[in-house]
Amino acid sequence: GGQISPRQMRMKELTTDLLACLSDEESVAELLQSNEDFLLEQLNNLDAVLEVDSVYTPDMTRGERFARYRQGMGERIEG
Repeated sequence: GGQISPRQMRMKELTTDLLACLSDEESVAELLQSNEDFLLEQLNNLDAVLEVDSVYTPDMTRGERFARYRQGMGERIEG
């Protein structure tokens, strides 16, 4: 099997924490704000290491990454 990257592990922990406090808007907002840099890293930092299964490619501009993010989120919401 494949190995889990440190980013994947941190994202899994954050997701678990968010699910645990889902009914408390203040806690959710605090978690998201305290992890903002981590969550936006692959959008804002064009030199960030991308996961093997990333929807982003190293040659994408910041604008292209945000457009791909919006497209992906739209597909998840609709589907």
